Amino acid sequence: TDLERTPQLKLSDRTIELLTVENISCCIKSANYFLKATEVNMDFIRHMFLELHNYMNDSEISDTDFKECCMFYVSVIDGWDGRPYVFDCHEIQYLVQVIVKSLPEYDESEPHVTSIHASAWYIFGGREFYMNSYDTVNAICEETAKVVMSCNDLQDYTPSFCLYLMYKSLSFVNEKPPSFIVGNHDLKMKLVDSVVTFAPGSMSFDQLFTIIKSVCALTYHDREHCSSAESIFAAEIFIGSVVVLVNHFCEEWMREIFMYLINYYISNIDVSVFKNIFKEDCAEVFLPTLLRQSDEQEYVIYYLLALMKKSEAKNSDHDDSYCIKSAIKEIQKSIEPFERIEGTDHMEVFRWLCRTSESRDAVRWARWCLKTSGLELLEGEEKEEYGEVNKSNEHEQEKDEQPEAKRKRDE
Repeated sequence: TDLERTPQLKLSDRTIELLTVENISCCIKSANYFLKATEVNMDFIRHMFLELHNYMNDSEISDTDFKECCMFYVSVIDGWDGRPYVFDCHEIQYLVQVIVKSLPEYDESEPHVTSIHASAWYIFGGREFYMNSYDTVNAICEETAKVVMSCNDLQDYTPSFCLYLMYKSLSFVNEKPPSFIVGNHDLKMKLVDSVVTFAPGSMSFDQLFTIIKSVCALTYHDREHCSSAESIFAAEIFIGSVVVLVNHFCEEWMREIFMYLINYYISNIDVSVFKNIFKEDCAEVFLPTLLRQSDEQEYVIYYLLALMKKSEAKNSDHDDSYCIKSAIKEIQKSIEPFERIEGTDHMEVFRWLCRTSESRDAVRWARWCLKTSGLELLEGEEKEEYGEVNKSNEHEQEKDEQPEAKRKRDE
């Protein structure tokens, strides 16, 4: 209106300052007034920002005015993100307790309830809440877990954000997670089922990674019970599902994060579940990737090698260290000539490697895969121990050498 764009009044005997949008400076001054008011009037603030937006889109705006406008936006963002810092440690604890206790039970069929929860959990997105006391973090962790438990669809905004906050809080509680979380089989299975049913387009990769990271965190905090029937059941389903996900990760950084998470996960589960990935329904999904020369093939081999290393660490007294990258290349090279014949056993590639490969790493890996799957090695697949093979080869070489050559070699 004309009044909104009226210049400031200059009265000799009175100090009156009008809040106008006459120019950029007046807009900024007016916006600052409303932002600092006790009761924030969002309608006025939106109007101020709309006017600033219009000024900035004006091709005739000066560089000085443009800079002033940009710096104002920066100051608003900085002040907005810094809101929690106005509270001290005890006030933050009290704030969390009040908000958590006042939340109604989450019900995704009630729009007003989901709106209240969305606003509350948005407040707890700041890092400062997780740098507070153990009780504060635990309260956030437990309440977000309850929301995740009660929802039907983890893709909705509030459950998805609560899952993120739950994982975030689990990263801060370290060795003392809330009792509601530790050993909560239903919570873990809800997340595992989401991984099992994942399909491209059903959720974002960020959501999928958050679910996988949350399963890893829950498993870590429950690692003392990794041999329980419930833990093994969850691990069997999860570990058999994640190996087939590598096909969905087309970006290198995605695969690297994925493999890091897998290594972290398998370090906290019972090795008895490894056999599950070789079941036919699972193997038939990842074997085509294993047989195809590609980046995906490398990551499937890496995954199986990581399982083998974990298994050997648990079941042998010797610490066998070998270069995993070198082993992957050897296995890829050995697999390349293999052609699967229709109707053959889905584990045939591993039997074929045992019979034909000249690579120690490839044969050793293939034998482990066969044994872990519960299959017996057939004739020609059960080779001598590598140490004995090496000694035998040295003996044969020594026998074939002429006396002069043998003398020179011994020198």
